[in-house]
Amino acid sequence: MIAGFILYYAVTRILIREAENSLIRFSEQGAATISEFVNGRLSEVRSMAENSIIRNSSLPIGQRLDELRAQLRLDSYRRLSLADLEGNAVSTDGIALNVYDREYFQDALNGKPSVSDPFTSRADGTIVIVFAAPIYESGEVTGVLYATYDADVISRIADNIKLSDRGYTFILNKKGDIIAHKDRELVYRRANNIAENRPELSRLVELEKKMIAGEKGAGEYAYDGEKWYMGFSTIEGTGWSIAVAAPREDVFRQLNTVSAILLVLILAASFIIAYIMSRSTMLKKDLQRQQVNTHRIQDFTNLIAMTVRTDGTILTTNRYAEDLLLYFDKYGEEKVSNIFDLISDSDRHMLENAIGATRERDSSTSFDLALSRGDSKIVHIYCCAITEKENADIVEIIGIDITDRVMQENILQDSFEELTVVYDELAANEEKIRQLAFKDQLTGLSNRTELIDEMEKVLSESGVGDRCALLYLDIDNFKMINDSFSHTIGDMLLVEIGKRLRDAFTDNELVARFEGDEFVIFIRKFGSTDELNAKISTAMGIFDEPFNVMRNTFHISASCGICVYPDQVGSVEEMLKSSDVAMHHAKKEGKNTHVMFRKEMNDELVERMEMETGLRNALANNEFILFYQPQVDIATGEIVSFEALLRWIHPEKGMIQPLKFISVAEESGLIVQIGKWVLKTACEFIIRLNDRTSKKYGISVNISVVQLMQADFVDMVREILESTGLEPSLLELEITESKLVETVDMNLRKIHELRDLGVRFSIDDFGKGFSSLSYLKQLPVNTLKIDKCFVDDIPDNDNSMIESIIHIGHKRNLVVVAEGVEKKEQAEYLAKHRCDMMQGYYYSKPVPEEEVQKLI
Repeated sequence: MIAGFILYYAVTRILIREAENSLIRFSEQGAATISEFVNGRLSEVRSMAENSIIRNSSLPIGQRLDELRAQLRLDSYRRLSLADLEGNAVSTDGIALNVYDREYFQDALNGKPSVSDPFTSRADGTIVIVFAAPIYESGEVTGVLYATYDADVISRIADNIKLSDRGYTFILNKKGDIIAHKDRELVYRRANNIAENRPELSRLVELEKKMIAGEKGAGEYAYDGEKWYMGFSTIEGTGWSIAVAAPREDVFRQLNTVSAILLVLILAASFIIAYIMSRSTMLKKDLQRQQVNTHRIQDFTNLIAMTVRTDGTILTTNRYAEDLLLYFDKYGEEKVSNIFDLISDSDRHMLENAIGATRERDSSTSFDLALSRGDSKIVHIYCCAITEKENADIVEIIGIDITDRVMQENILQDSFEELTVVYDELAANEEKIRQLAFKDQLTGLSNRTELIDEMEKVLSESGVGDRCALLYLDIDNFKMINDSFSHTIGDMLLVEIGKRLRDAFTDNELVARFEGDEFVIFIRKFGSTDELNAKISTAMGIFDEPFNVMRNTFHISASCGICVYPDQVGSVEEMLKSSDVAMHHAKKEGKNTHVMFRKEMNDELVERMEMETGLRNALANNEFILFYQPQVDIATGEIVSFEALLRWIHPEKGMIQPLKFISVAEESGLIVQIGKWVLKTACEFIIRLNDRTSKKYGISVNISVVQLMQADFVDMVREILESTGLEPSLLELEITESKLVETVDMNLRKIHELRDLGVRFSIDDFGKGFSSLSYLKQLPVNTLKIDKCFVDDIPDNDNSMIESIIHIGHKRNLVVVAEGVEKKEQAEYLAKHRCDMMQGYYYSKPVPEEEVQKLI
């Protein structure tokens, strides 16, 4: 019995401990999610506070607020506000108030970015939370920038972190106030179970006290008459703790039922076994003391007594055996005369062996026997076989009925099997929680957490001469797919990419989705450089074939950065950073390629970041300027239109050509704002020029595919045309051939919309791509521009390409423009072959607006 209780207690404690550990791990994953959100918002606020306009306290407050209003559409802010050192604040929605006494303001004033607890806003009386950061000017804090969110922004994230349908997640601060909860009213009134001292929640309050003390753990509590379990841990970077709660029945499922059954069966089995052992001992002693012919005594006991021959013939039975086995029929006739007719074939062999052993050793033998009753039911007996000394062919069988014990044992066995099922279910839940903690929920690949854990393990166990590598892949132009086809299609495409990567690699490599459209392959160990190159080729090769998603075909590529441990880096953090730097270098080299990390790349990354910061300042400080190059009708020699060319007048570096900064502008997204300024400024220029002349000159503006991919691009062009009053037919938008071909399926509708409006389109650098001819028929373009590299060859080399482009253009009724014409011979050759227009230094270099008048 003691052993049974020990078994029951041990199994139950194991199951409870595993469930609690699972809850703790789940709460840790939830804490990481909340921490990532908070740190992301604080990073955004810090970034805005570093903006040159925001930092410049000498500028009018209205200008600084206008800069903040431009950021409002980028996130779900309620408002953005600026406060001076006295706490006097003005928000983007025009509300003025004082926040000097607010804790978040004091933290920021002391140089510490912070997130507030929910509180009642003085601006509109709603419950909000605030993310605040100091504003520095010349190394000193000169004010505070803070972003206001609805209070339930944290609760909405917490709602997605739950263990079961009935489960939920809540967050407390150091005082015990509820920061996030599925019941928003508790957040809005800043409920506090600890402060309210509700006796019925005493156990919950104990656990919450551990939470606000910064502890990590799990435990059980009662709520509304029901038992619940919760796991909790702290949220890094905040003063908060998170708890993941679920009903006990969801956490343990059938554990309660099985535990009760297990306890009852253990008790029953213990008593039965004790009884059998006692009776068996008594039986053996009795058999040794008494003679075989004691049937008259046995008739008055619950013992089964039978005398049989060695061939199984039944000679005598006692009354109890007759009644138990229904030995006689209703007429008093024997139903069976041989004991072997009452047992199965397997038991027959056991009985024969027992009888044989008894005869050989002249002793008793004990065994279990299943006998068939007269009504076909089975009776289980525990019996002894004893051979008569006077006659070795006669065997006395004495036994007790153990049918109830056998049935209980069967039930116990079934219960243990049921317990095994429950344990398997708990193991499955454990695996589910592990999947949530360590697997990417979209692709099923390893996530950032599992990747970093595995990398740390491999690096810590690596020996002398061991090498491992990290391949960091970023899908080229993936944002365009999301913007044009929806995030649902984009997610499905990511799933397909994940499948190909998983199938392409072995157990030696860990494939993970790092974030967004970034995938990482961690090669745990490799030998030669050739082996590593083969792995790189495998990773890049999965993009050779197109992807088919929801009847859409995508030809995509990826840029890959690689670094090797310990050749180039010495830690997990350095591996991730360095491979990311190499990946961005691959982007810079034109995408669809891979680059091995080199230490000098860090300097290039810093330079790129400085370039991006400079571009942001250039927008704010009006450092951009447009130059204009005339496009001349070759037949008449007259200027027909102008191409607007962007220049950056840097306050320290002077004029910077677009080739040096356009790629950074595209990757950072700044090209959208810059491109809008270019288009509006160019349209205003040509309106002014046409007002001063009797002719109507056209204007040609280069646009980036990133601009074209914006959902509001058509509306933006239409608004600029309406605001400037420019006739749509005088505007021509230039798109680089190779970029257009990559995205033609996604942008064709927008091009048609603008063409219907009257806007003209030209393909820039035509002839440098290799697939554009197949798309030319479906593109509603007006102009082909021959790239300068072909014009440079005139008249020295074979110029069949130029002649082919002119022929193709005229066959499709397109205007053909030659770029980069610098020599008289080039102009004469183009005129001879009926090229329509030219531009280049032969006629005029690009000039600022004030010099255009001299050209016309």
